[in-house]
Amino acid sequence: MCTMACQILLDFSPRRTLTLGDSYGPEAPLGRTQTGACDEDRPVCRRCISSRLTCRGYQVPSSSSSQSKSRRSAADSTGPRTLQTPPETPPNRSQNSASLQQPAGSVQRHNINIETEPPDWDFQQGIRYYFEIVVPGRSAEVRKGGHPHFHSSSFHHSRFVVQVIGDRISRASKARGALIQPGEEPAFQGLWSSYYRYLASSLTAVNRYLQDTQGDNSRHVFYGIDQLLVLDLYIERSRWHAHLKGLFAYIQHQGGIAAVLQQPEPPSYCLNHVLAIAINVNTTSPARQQIDGFDDFTDAQLVSILDAAYSTSMQCPTELYVNMVHISRLRAVLASKGNRPDETTVNQQVRRIFDSISHVDADEWAAKPMFKDKIDAVAAVGRIFAVAVRLYGILTLPQSATSRHMLMHTTSLCWPLIVGGVAVAGGAAEDQDFIEKSLLSIWALPNTSACLIMAIRKLRPFWASGKTGWEDCFDMPVACVV
Repeated sequence: MCTMACQILLDFSPRRTLTLGDSYGPEAPLGRTQTGACDEDRPVCRRCISSRLTCRGYQVPSSSSSQSKSRRSAADSTGPRTLQTPPETPPNRSQNSASLQQPAGSVQRHNINIETEPPDWDFQQGIRYYFEIVVPGRSAEVRKGGHPHFHSSSFHHSRFVVQVIGDRISRASKARGALIQPGEEPAFQGLWSSYYRYLASSLTAVNRYLQDTQGDNSRHVFYGIDQLLVLDLYIERSRWHAHLKGLFAYIQHQGGIAAVLQQPEPPSYCLNHVLAIAINVNTTSPARQQIDGFDDFTDAQLVSILDAAYSTSMQCPTELYVNMVHISRLRAVLASKGNRPDETTVNQQVRRIFDSISHVDADEWAAKPMFKDKIDAVAAVGRIFAVAVRLYGILTLPQSATSRHMLMHTTSLCWPLIVGGVAVAGGAAEDQDFIEKSLLSIWALPNTSACLIMAIRKLRPFWASGKTGWEDCFDMPVACVV
């Protein structure tokens, strides 16, 4: 049967001969199938000629039978055979009659076109994949917007196709529960080859815009680098750091962030997306390996960029984003080998950061028009981020011990310490020791009751039991008063 070999979606190889071994699995939804049976008359069957269809899988024989045999044996020994295509125009009636009288295996003379796929076939397959796979599979949190302008003259076909291929690889990795690396699985060799081919085309386009000094191509450069960043984060995870640094360097090349924001149409969504990623990356990077390309951004500029668009990847209030920046910057300063600020200055900065975090109003953040359908959920997420940012500061910034010596002997902290004692059940032994020593230091003060030592006697077996419930600790009435 002369049917086209099943082709995996997004294995865009328009000049590549396919065999059944090239199919990557039954999940490929967009393989094309030739309609109508083939009569298998070699090398170009009459049914394919009359139907103007490609008859795949046959070698083109020469006029002599010996050459034909040698070519067939060579094709069998070297792997997949070349493709044979029908003539440019259907044969007339006399030619049909003559061809019927020709012996099997005879060939009509015509030009062979090895381009077996229509122009822009990859792009058309990508559009179909986008609407059949990507759009229906979007989560509820993904921003609802218009679809790409596929018919626009400025639309980058190669950029879109490489995004589609990247999405295909990403979904395949998730289905397997492991990242698919280039060269590891032979079944994905064709997919990776297509990915790198179109990625090279996208890189060429960005470099062309960078080198063109005749017009204002900054918008193309910003979104081109952003797209390369996203692809690397999704697929390779090897060049994202360089892409981030490159984009911030390009901002400086454009005159700095102030000049970029003053453009008639600043790349707001791109700046928002890249800045949010950079802020997040710095929190999970060593203090001496921070991305410093936005160190000169003022708080007002940070707010302007972060408020210009809404990130679905981190639904974090803008004020908390700014505090994350301040914490990361202070981490970098304290880790640098240069002049360190004095302890008093550091303590003041730390206190200002935590005071700012405390004043963040998650309910006010959730009241923005963009959240009108999920105010309660967004407010809850905002409060979670407030706790997480505070913990980030506690875990990374130096501890302020200015009041610790006083708090260790404050009798009014008895009940909070007992609550903390229940909370650290199953936690670190150091935390439990701190609770116990603090309670003992208060009990040692004059005019304190025996309730404190009774509370300690309740906490010790509770910690040893491995239980964590409140009722597990206080299974009988206990007076925890000073």
